[in-house]
Amino acid sequence: MLDGGHIVDSMKVIVGKPDAPTPELKTSLIYATFNPYWNVPADIARTLTAPNVLKQGLGYLSDHGYEVVSSFDDDAEILDPSSVDWQAVADGRATVLVRQRPGPANSMGRVKFTLASGDGIYLHDTPRKELFSQDERDLSHGCVRLEDAPRLARWLLGDRIETDSAGAEERVPLDRYVPVTITYLSPEAEAQVASLR
Repeated sequence: MLDGGHIVDSMKVIVGKPDAPTPELKTSLIYATFNPYWNVPADIARTLTAPNVLKQGLGYLSDHGYEVVSSFDDDAEILDPSSVDWQAVADGRATVLVRQRPGPANSMGRVKFTLASGDGIYLHDTPRKELFSQDERDLSHGCVRLEDAPRLARWLLGDRIETDSAGAEERVPLDRYVPVTITYLSPEAEAQVASLR
């Protein structure tokens, strides 16, 4: 986190795995969403959700807070998951829209940050804090998981929001666009950035 050209804070992140790398981007943060839904990407619904439903039954969805929905809009209708041909989804012959309800197990955690041109890539919290102790942290499906997303929210929003609130999804616009650069640094560049402190 830079302010006036000086590093004021930093944290560990988890980025996309080799087969789903986080793209390099130069964009802006436009808002924070507290208690977010996670709209499961179609490829994850096919490769992860559908196979788990086939193995564990429809209880897998309710156990993990998933809903089958008509759209990812605010007024989406919740559909009966038994009406879905889960084998066809797993085989790639059908698609299904699945979202995960807000809560402690939500893959987006307590807060996500939307990028102006992120194309489905978010900076977000995660319930899997133990993963930050690993040296190799290319583990996500492309998003950037933050070690302490509520700390970033406080830095961006100050006292305007209570970051540990529970309940309904709430979108909070930032007072200004905050520039974000996602890039991969060589060891020499890392040393150069470290020298800014």
